[in-house]
Amino acid sequence: MREPVRALVGASGIVDLVVVGSRGVHGLKALGSVSERVAHQAECSVLVVRKAPWQQTEQAEVASE
Repeated sequence: MREPVRALVGASGIVDLVVVGSRGVHGLKALGSVSERVAHQAECSVLVVRKAPWQQTEQAEVASE
């Protein structure tokens, strides 16, 4: 198990909620994702926070300019 996953899953035994961020990657690219692994292995609830859709669109527009 990767170190961040181990630390977050370990802490999940003594807290009520673990909050992790996500870059929004899913499918085959997400294999090994810290947020995905924590969500599946944690002993408590996990909240995965993503950017709002309009924030992702703005970045895509800026990147294409």
